[in-house]
Amino acid sequence: MSARGLMSRSNLKLINGSTRSPSRLDWATVEQAIAQSGNDDESRTLKFQRLVLGKLLNIQPTEADDCVTDGGDDCGVDCFVIDYNDNKIHLVSTKTVEAYDKANRNFPGVEVTKLICFVRDLVTKVESLPLRCNPLLRAKVTEAWDAIDNGRVFHVCVHICSNQCNLIERDFLSLQEVLEEFKASAFEHPLSRFSDEVSKNWSPPTTKSLRFFGREQFEHHQHIIADGSSVKSLMGSVRVSDLYEFLRNSQNNFIDESLFHANVRGHLGIQNPVNGQIAATLRDNNRDFFFFLNNGITIVCDKYLYQSGGFPVTLHRPQIVNGRQTAETIFTVFRESPSEVRDVTAFVRIIETSAPSLIEEVSVATNSQSRIGARDLRANHPIAKKLGAGLKCHGYHYVRKRGEISERPPEKTIDALKAGQLILSYLKGLPEKAKTDTTSMFSDSFEDVFDPNYVTPELLITAHQIFSDIDQEKHRAMITMRKSGLSASSAEHWLVEGSFHVLYCVGLFAKKRKIDLSRYDTCSLLVPDAMETVGRYYENVDRTAAYRLFRSVRTRDDLRQVIEGDVGISAVQSKQFRFDFPTN
Repeated sequence: MSARGLMSRSNLKLINGSTRSPSRLDWATVEQAIAQSGNDDESRTLKFQRLVLGKLLNIQPTEADDCVTDGGDDCGVDCFVIDYNDNKIHLVSTKTVEAYDKANRNFPGVEVTKLICFVRDLVTKVESLPLRCNPLLRAKVTEAWDAIDNGRVFHVCVHICSNQCNLIERDFLSLQEVLEEFKASAFEHPLSRFSDEVSKNWSPPTTKSLRFFGREQFEHHQHIIADGSSVKSLMGSVRVSDLYEFLRNSQNNFIDESLFHANVRGHLGIQNPVNGQIAATLRDNNRDFFFFLNNGITIVCDKYLYQSGGFPVTLHRPQIVNGRQTAETIFTVFRESPSEVRDVTAFVRIIETSAPSLIEEVSVATNSQSRIGARDLRANHPIAKKLGAGLKCHGYHYVRKRGEISERPPEKTIDALKAGQLILSYLKGLPEKAKTDTTSMFSDSFEDVFDPNYVTPELLITAHQIFSDIDQEKHRAMITMRKSGLSASSAEHWLVEGSFHVLYCVGLFAKKRKIDLSRYDTCSLLVPDAMETVGRYYENVDRTAAYRLFRSVRTRDDLRQVIEGDVGISAVQSKQFRFDFPTN
């Protein structure tokens, strides 16, 4: 497959991180965050990688380790994230130093060469690439290529992350040149940027100018009785060409990322896939209706200077708090076809305020009107509410909505997405769907998965507790792999990909032995048998990657037949089995 077949964007987007030198306060701020990202006996590198995945891509600590590929033969890629919702592949390279006196050094340029080679081989699907990767990275490459073969088109994003300074300019330009060939993006996240992110500190542009179109602007002044202050707002239409100039970073001609620091949706995170629809409206014959079909852009600033008569509006410390998808898409489409869309107009609202609380309220309120995902649509479903109430009675917190914060510890918190996966594996006997089909469980299959005639809080708690036991074994397996030295010749540990199948087998053993599935004390005793069964199954399969094996319906059916004793071993494919499984 060609590089063009893998990437969809026509413009490289390069984001140069904070350029200020890191201070001792920056160092202390990030050090504290690293310490809070894991246990004392875990490496600071792993804890920093969890921090990176959480701050950049909104990945929870309990899920972050599954994305870490760091070790020998990692090709410079320490974390590999495949985002199926936004059709992006995030490749993260991290470096951590242990003392502040090293923090002012640049990110090592030798890593750039590794990343360039990896991106090139990933995009062009060089057959020898998996052979050069450690087993964790190899599984991610295989998964990405399988998705591409099934029609997915990914945009690759490379993230350079460290508790040091940026790359030197020469190395960054080398990365820029190659990524441009493959239509990829590069992001730099040095110590100062992570310090800002951890402390929620951000530095918007000092001054920007924006020209409104025509004479139909509307300005509103509002007196706030509570504190005696006042807020004013200016709104109207802006030509796409003028909006492009407002969004452009004059230093590198790419979009000015500093405009988005206060945006609650997607500050360097994964966004919902709406850009294609916005771009389609700009490009088709309905572009003249764009002003009416799009919600527009909301900008907050400390102060704006407005004079009627067509003069530009000067904004001090502007921040786009809503409409990032619109802004980025307008920027991209204008660069592709400036003559076709320059006179299209978009709605823009400017709010003058320096109050952090009001900025936060405006940001959240305006973004709440955006597209809602299937999971969020089910968050207030009666079944979800009843499960939440039932779990609360047992001391658990049920996270029904994305972004909801649990006040309970991880062992007492059950996320709705994980709940669906547990139900599919433990109760419904569909472990491969738990890994591959996390969307339909909140859409067409919701009432079948979360069947109120079958699923109870007690069953969900037991499944959660058993899976936590399995997850601990998985975590230990990954630690053992890393300590033994990850290399291209290392053996892949099946439990990294097969944990839901172990839970599935626990359910099968319990049903066969007529054990109540809600009884953790008895069902947890079946975990060793389930692990042995799945492990022996994997070991006797002819060189099949664990990633592929545990996404196969055949694997689920084979395990069921063996555990239930429906057929003898000779009836199962001889190439896969060379031993007898326990049938008691």
